[in-house]
Parts: sequence; C-alpha cells; structure tokens
Amino acid sequence: MINFIKGSVELVTLTTVILDNNGMGYEIICPNTAIYNEGERAKIFTQMSVTENSVTLFGFSKIEERMVFNQLLTVSGIGPKAAIALLSLGFNALVSAILNEDINTLKKAKTIGDKSAKRIVIDLKEKMASYKIDGDIKPVNLISEAMIDAVDALVSLGYSLKEVKKATENLNGTTQQIISEALRRLR
Repeated sequence: MINFIKGSVELVTLTTVILDNNGMGYEIICPNTAIYNEGERAKIFTQMSVTENSVTLFGFSKIEERMVFNQLLTVSGIGPKAAIALLSLGFNALVSAILNEDINTLKKAKTIGDKSAKRIVIDLKEKMASYKIDGDIKPVNLISEAMIDAVDALVSLGYSLKEVKKATENLNGTTQQIISEALRRLR
C-alpha cells in the first residue's frame, strides 16, 4: 500500500489532484480538492483501490479521513466513490452526522439514500465515538452536477481552473446559465 505521497501539486480539478513526485504524476481522487493549490507542495495520505479494470488512488488531507473512508467501505452497499462523496460533506460534519444519527445530512452526499444512510449510522455510530471533531461541524457546500459540467466546459475552453472557480463563485442554475454568467464575468 502507498501510505502517503509528498510532492508538488501540478493540477487541481473538482475531484482530483495530480501530484508530481520525482517526475511521476499521481492522479488522486480527493473529497475536498479546494485545500490544494497548484505549484505548492502537499502531503496526501492515500488508499489504493484495485479492481479488474482499474487502479485508483484516493487521497486524504489527514490520516483520520482515510480511517473513516476505510470504515465506510465496511458498510454494505458503500463503495469507494460513495465513501468519497460522504467525506466531501466535511470530516467533522460526517462524523457528527453519524454520531447524532442525522440521516438528512448523510443523504446530501451523492448516491446516498435513506436506506444507506440508516445502515451507515447502525454500523458505524460506535466506531465514530473515537474520533475527535473540531468546533465547526457545518457541512460544506456540495457542488451541483450543473456546476461540475459548467466548470469542465469552461476549462475545456482554455480557462484555468483558478479563473473558472473565481468566475463561478456563488452561481446557481442550469449548466447553460452558469456558463453564460461565468463567461460574462471572465470578459
């Protein structure tokens, strides 16, 4: 297993970070890529997932996140992508939601329905008691599908992710509406 990778952040997208370590670029799927900046050095704790069709690295800013990720994988019906979606709620918010049996917060994660949320609480509530959470337990804002599609489209037009993030800040609506307003801001 690759425990962690240290290196220079080459590229940050909405869901991945590409980390250069001695000339080798590792694509790492992370629950919160906003904490990484291109050109800066970073240490990302990793978990490798090997399937018949792919080898995938999942990354975490702290080791406790990786531990919770692995515990989420023990829940029936929760795979790596669902676990990452849950962690994208924010570490503190996720642990707090499980401890407080807050099914509605868990259901905000992509692909998590009522049945899965209840199963997570039943299976993991006792295990979450050992984690220390900071004072801020508010869930982070989730990114809509329309926003993801709009950002991808704008980046494919040649704008940098940094420019696109600034231009799409506080925008809502359909993909087309977000793109139109972002283009207006970029001019």
